[in-house]
Amino acid sequence: MKIGACYGWKIPQITLMKECGCDCFEPALCTLEHESDEELREARRAADGMGIFCAAFNGMFPGNIRLLEGPEGYAPVREYLKTVLPKAKILGGEVVVLGAGGPRRIPEGMEYGEALKRFKEILAEVILPITREYGYTVAIEELRKAECNFINTAREASEIADSLGRDGVALHVDYFHTVLGGETFDDIANYGSRIRHVHLSSIKHFREYPKKDDVEEFTKLKNAFDRAGYDGCATFEGVINGDYRENLLEAVATVRAAGF
Repeated sequence: MKIGACYGWKIPQITLMKECGCDCFEPALCTLEHESDEELREARRAADGMGIFCAAFNGMFPGNIRLLEGPEGYAPVREYLKTVLPKAKILGGEVVVLGAGGPRRIPEGMEYGEALKRFKEILAEVILPITREYGYTVAIEELRKAECNFINTAREASEIADSLGRDGVALHVDYFHTVLGGETFDDIANYGSRIRHVHLSSIKHFREYPKKDDVEEFTKLKNAFDRAGYDGCATFEGVINGDYRENLLEAVATVRAAGF
C-alpha cells in the first residue's frame, strides 16, 4: 500500500514527506484556487524528480460554499470547480475527498430527507459531471457527529455512492471517523471495492498521527483492508503535537510495521 500525508503541495513540504518515507502526498483542493499555474508546475516537476506523487485532494470546498441550497446554489459550485480542478490536474492525483463538514451541513429547519435529496442532486447534476471531465473520482467521507450533522457513517456515504451508480463516485474511509461512527474492522472489510481512498489517524491518541503503540491496532486495520481488496493509497490526516517531522517519521514506521 502507498503511504502519504495531508501536508500540502509546496516543494519544502513534499521534500519533507519524501525524506520521511512517504510515497505520496495529499493537498487540500481549496488551497489551489488562487495559486499560479507555474508554481504548481514547479512543484509537480520537483515531486516527479523525487519519485513522490500526488495521490488525492482533501478540502474539496472552501467554507463559503453551500451544497444544500438547491439549484439556486449551483452556480458558485460550478464556477469554483471549473477554476480549481484544472490547477489540480497540474499536480496530478485521481481522487477528491468530499468531506466538507461546513459546506454540507444541514441548516436549521431542513429535514434529513430533503438534505439527502439535495446532496444527491448537486452531486449528480453539478459536481460529478465536472470531476469526471477532469478525470477525478469523488470519494465521499463520513464525518463524526461532533463535526457535522450529515453523513456520519461510512455506511451512509457508501449508500449515497451506490445510489449514484458509482461512476466516478466512491467511499472514503477515514479510520477515526469510521470508528467513532460505530463501525468495526469487519464493516470496513465488507465495503470492498467501494473504498477508493483512506485516511489514517490514531484512535488511542485521539486523532494524532499513528504512534508506536498503535501497531497492533493498525495491523488489524490493514487486515480489514486486505479482506476488502483495497491496496491503494492511505494518507495521514490528523492532529500534530510537537515537531511535524518526528510525528511523521513515527507514523510511517508504525504503519509499515503493521504491514501497510
